[in-house]
Amino acid sequence: YYDQLRTGEFYLNKKQFNIVELIEAVIKRNVNESLSQEIKVVYTTRQKEIMAKVDQVKLSSAIYTLLAQIIVLTKKGSTINISSRSSRYSHYVKIALSYTGEPMPSIAKISQENLDIYIAAKIIGYHGGQIDFLADKEGRQKIEIILSS
Repeated sequence: YYDQLRTGEFYLNKKQFNIVELIEAVIKRNVNESLSQEIKVVYTTRQKEIMAKVDQVKLSSAIYTLLAQIIVLTKKGSTINISSRSSRYSHYVKIALSYTGEPMPSIAKISQENLDIYIAAKIIGYHGGQIDFLADKEGRQKIEIILSS
C-alpha cells in the first residue's frame, strides 16, 4: 500500500459491510500471537451488526496492523479490551482498543518510526475516519478509531 500511496494510485473499493464481522475476523487472526505473549483479548459490542461503507480488505489490514502493534506493546498477563459501537444520533462507528503497556507514539513520530502504523492510519483517514492515541496517568493506553457509517 505504501507504493500505491506514494504514487497516488491508492484506491478504495467501498461496499456496505458489517464492521462487527470485520473486527471479529481481525481478532481471530491475532489470537495465536496474543496467546504466545500471555495476553487476553476481550471483545465487546452492543450491536451484532454495524454497517458501514468500507473497503473490507484494506480496513481489515489497517486494524490488524494496529492490533498486532498493540500486542507487542502490551505487558505480559494484561488484557486488551476491544469494543465497537455505533451512534443512534449520528452516523459513525467507534472502535476502541485499550491496553496496559508502552504508549504508541504520536502520528508525527509514527510516520518516521513505524511505516506500517503510518499506512494503517492513512487507510483509516481515506475511509473518512480518524484515529486518536490516548493515555491516562495509570499507564493505560487507548486507540480510538472513528469511521463514518
